[in-house]
Amino acid sequence: MKKFIFFVLCLFSLWSVQAQDRVSLQTVIELALENDIRLMPGKIQLKVSQLQQSQSAVWEDPEVRFEPSVDSDENYFDSALRFYLPHPWRLKAEKMERASQTAASTAELQMGRVQVAVEIFQLYREFQCLEKEYALATRLIDVKQQLSERVQEQVDAAVKTSTDALLLRWELRDAQREARTLQREMDLIKGRLAGWIGQPLDELLLDPLPEEDFYVSAGRNAAVETALELRPDLHLLTAQLERAESQVCQVEAERIPWFNHVQAGYSDSSEEWEVQAAVSLPIFSFGGSKKRQALAEQSLRLAAIDASRDAIALEVNQAAQALNSAVEEWQMQQQELGELTGETEKEIKVLQEYASGEPDEWMKLQERLIQADRRLLDVQRSVYAARADYFLTTGQTPLD
Repeated sequence: MKKFIFFVLCLFSLWSVQAQDRVSLQTVIELALENDIRLMPGKIQLKVSQLQQSQSAVWEDPEVRFEPSVDSDENYFDSALRFYLPHPWRLKAEKMERASQTAASTAELQMGRVQVAVEIFQLYREFQCLEKEYALATRLIDVKQQLSERVQEQVDAAVKTSTDALLLRWELRDAQREARTLQREMDLIKGRLAGWIGQPLDELLLDPLPEEDFYVSAGRNAAVETALELRPDLHLLTAQLERAESQVCQVEAERIPWFNHVQAGYSDSSEEWEVQAAVSLPIFSFGGSKKRQALAEQSLRLAAIDASRDAIALEVNQAAQALNSAVEEWQMQQQELGELTGETEKEIKVLQEYASGEPDEWMKLQERLIQADRRLLDVQRSVYAARADYFLTTGQTPLD
């Protein structure tokens, strides 16, 4: 009895370790967003932009100016200290430009993050679907094997011809080949996931496909509002608009008179202190060509944002419609197959229990059940694909 309890405890401990080692979809996405090398350039660019934005205004170094007497009856030595004052309006425009660059880098990185997260979602779900399909293919191989053996017995008893047995052997080989193909596809996907999240392939265990109940999504207006708030490409266009606005501010700053320099000095020859200032006068640069160009770019950026918002609304409506359609098809097939599957399982139980009819009859019914499960799995794949497209069009990730 003690040995039995110890054996059960060991099995439970082993099961617990294996369950703990499984990596959920959320964890895989988080690891990918942290370790995926494809996001590294965007992360570096964002850090550089943030450093540039945080830097304070740097004054130009002052100058010390000397004027000694040369070939003169008098000996004197004039000196002066010249300062270059930064233009406050230009500083403001440059600060706006650096902030727009940071916003653009943030949007570009977020675009990459959304794409990576959705790609991981698709691969993870596809692996789960393949894993379930492989289990169904294994069941089908078992049914085909039993049918093949049964027909071979009938051939030996001269009940059926060798052609029937040969056809079933071909079907069995096809089922086995399909199972090997599914296994290779699973290995490829698992290898890609392991590389992106930085974990050894042999230690990566994924959760099985969940038993989900899909429902029609919420109203499209809410989805459009979410997309207009989250879409990183729209944020990028907004950052480009902010940069165009900073260019307008810079052009306007150039039209404001400001000190080129301020100079304080002492004249030894006249024994006097003096202060000089040079102010730039935007007479020749006061023309409006540069400002017209800056304003034109600003208008184009505004038009691009308006057009993008309309395009996003259309994309979200189409994605939401596709997702709802896929969910409705899944619900319909699940209901139809559920009723037929229940009756078929009862019939199989009766045939097996009372040994009525040919043994291959319940095997063929079992094969029908496997085919029905695979069809429903294909519909579930279409739901996941539509959901991934919905994530992209709304700017969300599976973590949101």
